[in-house]
Amino acid sequence: MKKTVNVTFRTITPLWTGDAWQESKEIRPSSLIGSLRFWFETLMYFAGVLKNEEYNRSLGRFEKEVNREGLKKCLKGNGNNFEAITECLKEQDIPISSIVFGTTNWKGLIEIKSICPIRDYYFGNRLNLPYSIGIKKSNLNIEEFKSLDIWREKINMYQGKNFKEKLKKCKEEYSLFFFPNPYFYGYFKVTFSLEEKILETIFYPLLNFMDNYGFWGGKWNIGYGRLKVEEVEGTNNWRKSNFELFDGKTLDFESAVLKKTVKY
Repeated sequence: MKKTVNVTFRTITPLWTGDAWQESKEIRPSSLIGSLRFWFETLMYFAGVLKNEEYNRSLGRFEKEVNREGLKKCLKGNGNNFEAITECLKEQDIPISSIVFGTTNWKGLIEIKSICPIRDYYFGNRLNLPYSIGIKKSNLNIEEFKSLDIWREKINMYQGKNFKEKLKKCKEEYSLFFFPNPYFYGYFKVTFSLEEKILETIFYPLLNFMDNYGFWGGKWNIGYGRLKVEEVEGTNNWRKSNFELFDGKTLDFESAVLKKTVKY
């Protein structure tokens, strides 16, 4: 049975969910789901639930295509309920992240139905971030470049036949970081649709993990993507740290993160 869950988020740092043109003018559902999947796979991998041989290097995630005909045949003999479906997928050695988030010939158990900015929100450069900063390698001094033109002026100060050569010499002296905008800053509500039986066992623990440790969207290397869960409508009991997996085993993400004993 499907369950609808409305979650309100507040940005702690800018949220960037770029499109094919590397622009972030809306909050893209695929980017948020991708972040959930990445951190779920990270937890499952370091807990030993996901194995190296399940990793698909071409896709950059733990994924395996579902045999559609084999699934249909399995369900005919076992029924069409949640337990039967997950058992049939496990018989095909489908990784747990593919069962939860989907793969070829399988939709998955979590999806986003809608995303709605709700108050005090802004697409642009609300925090007045610079175009770029340069950290000098010799003494770690930081230099800000407020705009692309100012950044280009800095690069053109170096000797070289062309801009590419000048940039190379600048990078020898500085580590350069760029702050893309527009980005989203403010509050927004996400409507998730998910299988009810994973609400308490997988979704809430994962949401709690993301609230404490995870990053959403892109540009994590410059600190983008930290969100705070402001409200989960209808409950205050979403802060769970124990994952209860399909085979009855459990994983405490606090133990995994702190590298203590993992119960599995």
